[in-house]
Amino acid sequence: MLSLESAARELMDSIQRAGLPASFRPVRNEELASTVNQIPLSTDLLKWYEIGAPMDVEIPWSAETLKLCSPLSLVESQEGYRWNVGDRGRIADGWSDSWVVIGDCISDPIIAHTDKIETPISMAVHGKGYWDPLSVAPSLAVFLSV
Repeated sequence: MLSLESAARELMDSIQRAGLPASFRPVRNEELASTVNQIPLSTDLLKWYEIGAPMDVEIPWSAETLKLCSPLSLVESQEGYRWNVGDRGRIADGWSDSWVVIGDCISDPIIAHTDKIETPISMAVHGKGYWDPLSVAPSLAVFLSV
């Protein structure tokens, strides 16, 4: 079984070896107190951020670029997905309270399912008028190792 810690370290090492401009740094839970008060973070997400959170990360992914959100800007990253622009705090219709946007690919949100064991990851297509997330990885660890 792939551990979250080894997957996170593998991701950071792979990005460094590839020479991609990216930065990671550990983020303590205390730094995320305001975020945790506004959106749910799973223990897996908190552990990943404690190991080495993405601060400025854009990864060539498939035909597009995968952007990983810094945990320090997670609340702002929910706008347009979790809540409508300018309506922070009220969950948008069709959005689950347990979904947290941790990144995007051409504005399609990468969603962490914070209510599930191992925090599965999915992706949803924006602009359809409804959210229908498709599974990307069965866990955060698998997502980070892909």
